[in-house]
Amino acid sequence: MSWLAGYYLRLHDLIRHGPRAVVPGWDEAVAAVRTLAVTTRLVLTTQLGHALMVPLLVEEATGRRTLPIVHDRNPLVRTMYEERLRLGEPLLLTRLGAGGIRRWLASDAVIVANPDTCYPGTRHTRDLPVLGGRLTVPTGLLALAALAALAALAARRNLETRAMAVPDVAGRITPRVGPPLPGAVDAAVGAYGAWLDRCVSAAPERWMAWGSLHHANA
Repeated sequence: MSWLAGYYLRLHDLIRHGPRAVVPGWDEAVAAVRTLAVTTRLVLTTQLGHALMVPLLVEEATGRRTLPIVHDRNPLVRTMYEERLRLGEPLLLTRLGAGGIRRWLASDAVIVANPDTCYPGTRHTRDLPVLGGRLTVPTGLLALAALAALAALAARRNLETRAMAVPDVAGRITPRVGPPLPGAVDAAVGAYGAWLDRCVSAAPERWMAWGSLHHANA
């Protein structure tokens, strides 16, 4: 409970004061995310760890316009991104379409999204093996990322999708950036699930929001 209280206090301070004022090791975290700087156009995070910091980290690490997808029922989060992002802006979930997402992926911008929320493709879901159970996630963004990667390959462009999370370890945020996800839906889903399981298994007490995690004996 004390860790959870500290988590919410940090998010409160992040929204009010910005990351540099409240996050020890922010510069080190930015340096760790610079692997995204060259070809990544889509970053998939989750409602695990300090997800709100991901767009701010990505923008500073890449120097590129960063576009976090936000729900219109989270006005404080939207306002924080509007105030803290220097180059990018939040995209409202309810105003998104696949065509717009494809255009942004074809640009120099980086989209940041949570695939475990109701984004395009919610009717199509897959179960990922995590912590000995199964985590149900929609595959719309993973499918779009795979198609975008194939289109970029045909056009001889580099376009990558990576998974990223920012858990809190020993009082410091520690970005976890996965390798590029494959350009096929089934392979991308499998690689994303394997990466997530490795991250969570390393420090399961530092993660939260397991509402869609199911076990066979539950």
